[in-house]
Amino acid sequence: MKKTYLIVIAVSVLAIFLFGFQYGKRIYEKPTREITVGINKSNKNRNVIEFKQVKLDNQSTIDKLELIFLFSNDIDKPSNDLGNYDVQLSFKNGKKSVSSYSFNIWFTKEGDSIIQMNGINRQQYRSLDKNNTNSLKEIIKYKN
Repeated sequence: MKKTYLIVIAVSVLAIFLFGFQYGKRIYEKPTREITVGINKSNKNRNVIEFKQVKLDNQSTIDKLELIFLFSNDIDKPSNDLGNYDVQLSFKNGKKSVSSYSFNIWFTKEGDSIIQMNGINRQQYRSLDKNNTNSLKEIIKYKN
């Protein structure tokens, strides 16, 4: 009889653990940050930036995008005029709708990209290679 109770208790504890694990996975796998993309559609007559929210399925996609920016190459400010940027990218805290940080991105003819990281007191420039630029375009669903 004691053996039956022990088995019932063990199965109950296991069931509670698995339920809690699945519940926690659902809650914390949802993205905690949102991405807003502004596509520059300016022409000679007027400046137009078309903003859209990028729907992401899970937090790992946002983490991948942040890693792409983190491991990009630091460069000096380009000496030539870059003109209008192609994309403005903002990360926002989804729960508070507060913009965390933003980037202006220029895509080059060679397939690379130049990123201007907008900070509080300064602007930092970084570059991405062709592979990371393609990953970035895929994540933000950029179509030229």
